[in-house]
Amino acid sequence: MARRYRVLGELGQGGMGEVLRVHDTQLDREVALKLLSKKHQEDAAFVRSFQAEARAAASLNHPNIVTVHDVGEHEGVHYLTMEYMDRGSLEVRVAKEGALPWPIVLGVLRDSSSGLVYAESRG
Repeated sequence: MARRYRVLGELGQGGMGEVLRVHDTQLDREVALKLLSKKHQEDAAFVRSFQAEARAAASLNHPNIVTVHDVGEHEGVHYLTMEYMDRGSLEVRVAKEGALPWPIVLGVLRDSSSGLVYAESRG
């Protein structure tokens, strides 16, 4: 994994672990790399659930769902790589700009609903 992904920066941290912006040297593209926290690495049931969710997400192809490229384990560290969204998250946008105008909110709700409907239709 260390040879394939070159770290470009940190995108965030959360309850599951951290997300890095990396360059995938094999495919020559930027991706987001999610690394499970040590606490979750040691929970076999959580790891199985993480892997199953990654495989399920990887089977989806929709413009409003982030594409999952890879899931795996390297030297005890479980990870997944996904499409890097260079426009950032809605959370960061709201933190920067404050409340968004209702036409923008409606567009976000329409797009996210479309992705959810698609995912639900595929189980």
